[in-house]
Amino acid sequence: MTEVIHVIVLALGQALDPGLVAALDGTGATVSTRDTLDALEQDAPSDPDPVNLNQLYLLDARLRSLAEAVELCERVRALPAGDVRGLLVAVDDGDTERRQAVLAAGADDLVTAPFTDPALAERLAIVGRLVKLRLERRRLSDSLQDEASRFRAFFDDAANGIAVVGLDGRTMRSNRTLQEMLGYPAAELDGRHASEVTHPDDVELDSHLRTELVEGKRERYAIEQRYLRRDGSTLWGHLSVSVVRDDQGCVRFAVGMVEDVTARKEVEAARNQLAAIVESSNDAIVGHTLDGTITSWNTGAMQTYGYTAAEAIGERISMLIAVPADAEVSEGDHPGRIDHAQSEHITKDGRRIPVFLTFSAIRGTEGEIVGASMIARDISERRDVERELFDTNETLRRRVEELQQRTREITLLYELGDLLQACRTAEEAYKVIGQVGAQIFPEEGGALLVRREAHNLLEVVASWGMGADYEAFHTPDDCWALRRGRTHHVADTRNGLSCHHLQEPPPGSYVCIPITAQGETFGLFYISNAEPDGVTETKLRLCGTVAEQNALALSNLRMQETLRIQSIRDPLTNLYNRRYMEESLDREIRRAARSERPLSVIMADLDHFKHFNDSFGHEAGDTLLRELGRILTEHIRGGDIACRYGGEEFILIMPEMELDEARARAEQIRLATARMNVVYRGRSLGRATISLGVAGYPHQGTSAHAILRAADAALYRAKGAGRDAVVVAE
Repeated sequence: MTEVIHVIVLALGQALDPGLVAALDGTGATVSTRDTLDALEQDAPSDPDPVNLNQLYLLDARLRSLAEAVELCERVRALPAGDVRGLLVAVDDGDTERRQAVLAAGADDLVTAPFTDPALAERLAIVGRLVKLRLERRRLSDSLQDEASRFRAFFDDAANGIAVVGLDGRTMRSNRTLQEMLGYPAAELDGRHASEVTHPDDVELDSHLRTELVEGKRERYAIEQRYLRRDGSTLWGHLSVSVVRDDQGCVRFAVGMVEDVTARKEVEAARNQLAAIVESSNDAIVGHTLDGTITSWNTGAMQTYGYTAAEAIGERISMLIAVPADAEVSEGDHPGRIDHAQSEHITKDGRRIPVFLTFSAIRGTEGEIVGASMIARDISERRDVERELFDTNETLRRRVEELQQRTREITLLYELGDLLQACRTAEEAYKVIGQVGAQIFPEEGGALLVRREAHNLLEVVASWGMGADYEAFHTPDDCWALRRGRTHHVADTRNGLSCHHLQEPPPGSYVCIPITAQGETFGLFYISNAEPDGVTETKLRLCGTVAEQNALALSNLRMQETLRIQSIRDPLTNLYNRRYMEESLDREIRRAARSERPLSVIMADLDHFKHFNDSFGHEAGDTLLRELGRILTEHIRGGDIACRYGGEEFILIMPEMELDEARARAEQIRLATARMNVVYRGRSLGRATISLGVAGYPHQGTSAHAILRAADAALYRAKGAGRDAVVVAE
């Protein structure tokens, strides 16, 4: 579009001088005149182009007042006629006040001369040229911006990585592709020295070539080198570098383009590695065409057949074959198919050797079969070894079966020991022994018996197989092993000395082993087999090991149970101690909260116990406490918990019991205590009384502390009421 400068002359109330019109025509601008200020607003084109259309306004400011001249400038500035315009104001005198007001209103220039003055036309031409220069500068700026945008798009979207590198070796700018290749964001990659992202082994060569570029010894160079990614991994790149010079021919910076060739390098490395493997293999690896012409021959082939590569390549593969193999490669073979066969081949010196062959197809670029690869392994030594292996195979098989059986037994023994160590109660241990015992002795029956001291009987606590029919109870005298205190083995019950506890009909063979630990015999381990001599010496040793494990585990559990009881029981009264009471009360309160059931607590205290101790002595006091513990135990339910709280104080925890029922139970205890007749060293200790306080959940609280405090307060009230009383907490 043609660039236009439109000059509009506003002559208010007077004719335009012809000389001025001629001067305006000389500027190359189009000229029009207006005789009113309002007519200016009709000048704007219907579709103005702010780049190619610029209007220059010439105003006659010989107006009626200064305010009118300022208004005229402001209205012209507001006209929508393009974003670059010149405003030239002509006045008829040089009044300072008027001059400053007009310039402040936005005039670009001011001429203090009438329209008829030639200087006005000259000034107008200057302003017109200024407008043209503004327009040309804007057009050039827009063109440069377009070129820069296209370059940025090419730079950022290039398929290869691009970097602008300064003379100091630092990256001035990098594109997105290079940033993605190396894993760096632009903020970290730009400004980084090239050596920081180059593999240490390649830095020296790259730096040397870059120095030659800067010194003008070369214009460009291309190398393949390794780069270090941000995550520490390595990238292979093909680097092409060229320099950019200024108008004086001096190098300003270098531009490097990096193509990622990691995949190609990996393929080359794999190919070289494969070639090295083929060449170093002890097997003969031979390549040949479909018509049987040998095309490749490795060192292993030379060692196997005696021919050098020069002697073999070009010859027919048939020269090696004494007995044809079943496998061969043809066009019809499935892609990737590998065939195996055994055959006899002939060496250069005429020897026949057994070989194991592997055939695979070699395919061309279109996937068609163009030849075959044959791998031949001399198996002469292997055949000799196979004969020896065949002779010893049965022996090894039997030994392996024995070892497998021993391994299975050892594994089960380890499992038995591990499970027994994890048991927390004797009942758990009995169950484990029964289940694992059946696995260790699948062909035998077995039973574990534990001695019940109270009745002098042995009770079956675990059994399997034929042992399930074992008599549930018998006395220690019924077993020869327990009588003698050692293992009693009967290989044949028809002839041997059998125990009286054997079931009917008796087994063919059996063994009884006492369960003993720390000099104490507390059980019996019994294994039986239906066949005579079924319990072999090997089985006998295994039985001893299992019995020993059982004895150790059961002894530990008994000791743990004893220690557990000692840790939670009061040794004097055999009631639970204070620690157990606190744990139990917390637990029962939570249980009562979940089930929304009541819970009652009775706190009891022997009256005048200190006076009793002072009168009869502490041993007599202990006797009284033991007797009271017995009474408390007799007056609680199976799920209730009786505890010695400390000294002569006792706590009874009664789950799911209302306060009224607890009060009645406390009254029973009070009466039983009053009837109690304690005799110490043949002497009656007299009447003893007890005071009791009753509290419960949730009436007196929802925590152990609150309930105990309420029960203690009730007990205190009972003491204050004269003792020997029961009081329920408020």
